[in-house]
Amino acid sequence: MKNFYYILFVSLILNFCYSQCQGDANLDDTINIQDVILIVNHILDIDLLEGQALNNADVNNDGGINVVDIVAVTDLIINDFNQCEDSIIVNKNSIERGMFNI
Repeated sequence: MKNFYYILFVSLILNFCYSQCQGDANLDDTINIQDVILIVNHILDIDLLEGQALNNADVNNDGGINVVDIVAVTDLIINDFNQCEDSIIVNKNSIERGMFNI
């Protein structure tokens, strides 16, 4: 049973602490024109994105950053889907205390 809790704990940490916000290239939990500019700069090789910023910029999850991602981010902004959801911090104690259904 300990192994189950350990595996659950690790998977929850990876999913919640490193959650993504598609389109949020500057990692400020808001999708706006600043993110579009960063993505354009990445495409033009002016300022390359790395890590989570790079993952967030690939909105259509095709493995590359291109004009389709810029259109998708612009669509998110225009349709007012520009706020990232709050992440939940999960730790071992909260699992053991039954705060999460297992």
